[in-house]
Amino acid sequence: RGRLLHAVEVIEQQFKSEPRTVALVMTDLGGQLFENGDVDGSLALLAKSRDIARKANEFDIAAAISCTRAENFLRSRAIDSARAAVREGKATLAQIGPKAKGYLCLQAEGDLAAVDNDSEKAILLLGYYGTPVDPYLAHVYGQLLLRAGQPDSALRWIAVAAAGSLGENPKITNDVNAAWATLETGRIKEAAVLASRAGTLYP
Repeated sequence: RGRLLHAVEVIEQQFKSEPRTVALVMTDLGGQLFENGDVDGSLALLAKSRDIARKANEFDIAAAISCTRAENFLRSRAIDSARAAVREGKATLAQIGPKAKGYLCLQAEGDLAAVDNDSEKAILLLGYYGTPVDPYLAHVYGQLLLRAGQPDSALRWIAVAAAGSLGENPKITNDVNAAWATLETGRIKEAAVLASRAGTLYP
């Protein structure tokens, strides 16, 4: 954490005349803080980089940072704060005009829709943008796909969630993940076969 914060000071000093560069690098450093468990430090640094971008009229960068903060709020289960950050990002995009890059906030909007159980909107947005990266959100997305009648796609994302939640235990194989996901889709006999096969790994 100390090295990352020192890097922030260096960037601010050496690139004073390049606010876009400063905002982008600080955003990356904020992401590293989050991954290292410093949630508050990450959100504070992202807010600072957002303000730098906004002051320099780099509205696309500012909007992307706001929606990155929304994702971090979501991963911390701070749903109301995530909503506010998405609104902030979209309002910033509106300042750009008709050329605004609306896709910058699609991931956060899609994840929020998933949390709200808005299947149609979540599947549309996340299907266009990409995929949830957090195990919790991946599981929610899988459940939405189940309710939408897409069991095969649902199985894939529930398995992604399982892999992320179970970590890197070498005894937890793809069979375990597949068994969990298959059970969620209602294919009980198939899930039992997978679970039995995976069970041979345990002492």
